[in-house]
Amino acid sequence: MNKIKTIVSSLLILGMHQGLAGNMGNSCTPGIASVPCPANQWSFGIQALYLKPTYDNALGWVETSEQPTATGTSEFFVPNNPNWSLSFKLEGAYQFNTGNDLNLNWYHLGHKDTQFAVSSVFTGFIGGNLTENDYYTIEPAWDAVNLELGQTVNFGTATKIRFHGGAQYAAMNIPLTFQAEVLSPTFGLYAVSNAGFNAKYRGFGPRFGAELNYDLGHGIEVYGQGAAALLAGASKMNFANASTFIFSPTNFSSVTSSRTALVPEMEARLGVNYHYLGAYGDLIFNFGYLWFDYLSPFLSNPQASAGESDFGAQGIQAGLKWTGNLA
Repeated sequence: MNKIKTIVSSLLILGMHQGLAGNMGNSCTPGIASVPCPANQWSFGIQALYLKPTYDNALGWVETSEQPTATGTSEFFVPNNPNWSLSFKLEGAYQFNTGNDLNLNWYHLGHKDTQFAVSSVFTGFIGGNLTENDYYTIEPAWDAVNLELGQTVNFGTATKIRFHGGAQYAAMNIPLTFQAEVLSPTFGLYAVSNAGFNAKYRGFGPRFGAELNYDLGHGIEVYGQGAAALLAGASKMNFANASTFIFSPTNFSSVTSSRTALVPEMEARLGVNYHYLGAYGDLIFNFGYLWFDYLSPFLSNPQASAGESDFGAQGIQAGLKWTGNLA
């Protein structure tokens, strides 16, 4: 009988210990995984983004440049290398039930242009070597609107994960203008050319992700976030050019192309948050780094180099979010 009492007492003590452990932190369901207590709150945030756009494949290079050498001609590729651009993110959310939230956020990049010049020297048919000077202006732009339905789950007292699903609408384009002049030592201005190129994509589709936060104490937490989307939309390209050679009339040409494309998108963030508990709500200061990439949303110029190109960006993010009651 004493042995049975000992076993029963041990089980009761173990159950009490588990119940107490489950009540640590802001949670209402005991156990290793729990959900936050019921709450109805609003959140509003703004982030400054400093992003570097990137391209690959056909749009990763703008042209090739030729330079004479002692043994012939050296040719090298000129990369499409846009400048860093100051951008932003705006968001608003409503938190309800036990860890649920509805979040709407908007990312915007652009319109920061990049200008650069390329010179080439090549052999002319008459009048000696020709020098070609090319001038480019590139002005990439990107907007993404995400609607997310989230659920936050606590794992222990320091770790929480927000799972979310929803949709994304994305719009992006890369307008490029080109001016060229060819100079001859005999004839002077030998040829001129003016061209405009624009590739753009508009797409909509489902998006899912997760955000892991680990509490370091004293209001500081580190986070890692990842998300993926699959967009369906229209990819379009147009190109127009006017070229004039010496003793010849101006030649006009244009190309347009469009298609329906499924475009996967991937994104990730790493950073740190600092929480300040105020009298009228909580303030969260954020600093981190962002990466994202859309797979083959752009068509290139079929006359120059037919193909597709990814579009992405990476850079610094810093911002502020307020969470509290409006009433």
